[in-house]
Amino acid sequence: MAPRDFIGDEAAWSRLESLWAAHYTDLLAFAFRRVGDRLAAEDVVAETFLVAWRRVEAIPTDEARTWLFAVANKVIAGVTGWPQRPRATWVIDSSVGWASASAATAVER
Repeated sequence: MAPRDFIGDEAAWSRLESLWAAHYTDLLAFAFRRVGDRLAAEDVVAETFLVAWRRVEAIPTDEARTWLFAVANKVIAGVTGWPQRPRATWVIDSSVGWASASAATAVER
């Protein structure tokens, strides 16, 4: 459903507003626990509701919360194009005899 399709579709708009009011805080907390950053968590929730906006007719009435959390989980996992957070990589520096964590990819020496 394109954004312009919501003009005049009060039922769809009302449904999204009620989903936002009922689930925003819990989705934000879930996303924050998963990504560890408030702004990134807000982006996850925004992307989740963008998917909901586009697919409002596909959201099951009795399992809307589950559907939203599944979408948020996919957004976090990168299934919908969300970039994954870089994972720390341990780099062993033989010249100094210690290892360090780095977000960058280990450089082969």
